[in-house]
Amino acid sequence: MRIFASRDFKVAAHVVEGIVLAWWIAIFFSGIFQCDPISKAWLPETRGKCIILKGYFYGNAVPNILTDFIILSLPIRQVLKLQTDRANKLSISVIFLLGSFVSFSSIYRFTTLLVFDPLDPTWTLAPSQAWCMIEISTGVVSACLPTLRPLAVRLATVLGISRSAARSKPTRPVNLVTFGSGDPRQKRGESLQHSQFSRLDDEESDSPERMAGVVSPVKRRDEQQIDIEHYGRDPAVHATKPRCSHPNSLLPAMAPEDDYVFTRDFLDNIRIPIQGADLKVADVGCGTGLPSSTQFVGLDISLDAIPPAGVLPPNVAFRVWDMIHDPVPEELVGSFDMINIRLMLYVLQKDDVPATVNKLMKMLKTGGYLQWMDVDNETVRGEVTKTENTSDNMTQMMKLLDSQGEKMKPKWVPDLAQIFSDSGLVDVDADVHTSQPLWAYLEHECLLLLPELIARKTQNEQLATEFKRLLPLAEQETRKGAYLAVEKYIVTGKKA
Repeated sequence: MRIFASRDFKVAAHVVEGIVLAWWIAIFFSGIFQCDPISKAWLPETRGKCIILKGYFYGNAVPNILTDFIILSLPIRQVLKLQTDRANKLSISVIFLLGSFVSFSSIYRFTTLLVFDPLDPTWTLAPSQAWCMIEISTGVVSACLPTLRPLAVRLATVLGISRSAARSKPTRPVNLVTFGSGDPRQKRGESLQHSQFSRLDDEESDSPERMAGVVSPVKRRDEQQIDIEHYGRDPAVHATKPRCSHPNSLLPAMAPEDDYVFTRDFLDNIRIPIQGADLKVADVGCGTGLPSSTQFVGLDISLDAIPPAGVLPPNVAFRVWDMIHDPVPEELVGSFDMINIRLMLYVLQKDDVPATVNKLMKMLKTGGYLQWMDVDNETVRGEVTKTENTSDNMTQMMKLLDSQGEKMKPKWVPDLAQIFSDSGLVDVDADVHTSQPLWAYLEHECLLLLPELIARKTQNEQLATEFKRLLPLAEQETRKGAYLAVEKYIVTGKKA
């Protein structure tokens, strides 16, 4: 479930877990109480009666085979839904299907039971017991197959097997529109300019360092290695930037005005100390990329945060649109292949969501996709990256927010998939991701702005006092690695 985090997969996995557990309990106690009295199982001369062993073995083997195939089929549906080419889907499916040897071992073990004779159990059960051991051993190996991928890749390289499937290229550009108040730097289009990229081998991108979010050492043009571990101490890396916090902020200032927003010893300090105009950058894990022929249109209620028009590439445009009160502009009706909207949790009330979905559908072409990303407030919880640290004050603030009602803590995000379906979208799918510990390096005090805003604006003096007390304490917790974990929903649907 750590690989496929969708709700449908989790529900199916838990149902299968329950079935397997119930079946195991039944078999376990049936084995114990197969005879009355129990001792007759090992003392045949004892007066009493026992169940028919051959039927017991069949009852054990058949459900075992069925559940093996059910478990084997669970990830295949998720693999087929991956946004990748057929070759990659096939290779991933093959890795999972290697576990089918366990099922075939179970089937063959079942055939050996057909020759079982209760009058000579030690001889006629020997093949079945041997295949029982084989089945268990192959099950352990199959469970470890995904971790053997780096070994398989290296063997393929040694044997000269082509890896062209892993180097597939995008097939066609898409049209994309973004809504909301995301980081405007994502819309500037630097990534759309023609640049040279180098793709790293998969075994490098799957390294523990990459998975842990650690930046690998970078070389300057003189090929001198830079020690990333000590980059925060480099006195040459210095910039003048304004304070992050408002002058009246209840939170302590992060750094002096003539330094970076975050102090050099802070967790968020993940910078690489190279600067210059002639840098060559490899964007590893960039997916299919966004070709420069794609047309981007960003719509928002205000354009105050966007860059000046003169620095935007020709394929990027912005316009003002209030999705709640304004009708869909006529020139945008049926004009987009894909619409992405995100982080509207505190912008829309639940009653606004269906109408917003209908407006966005109106802007899609037939066959176009709507993608909505938001977070589920019901799952917000304080977590830590180190067991010796705490998130008690962050958790207490979230409870205070919860006490203010649904307006301060909207809860409609889990209903998005149903709203999509009710609006007429087809092929609706919801993918759910849980915050990873790396969020501790990304959130810090910026995620505490909402309780700070309440503390400064609320008319409830008792509530304001409590927030003012908790905010500095929660800020200190974030410095030590506390973060708010939350489940993120990505819901997609197709216009029929």
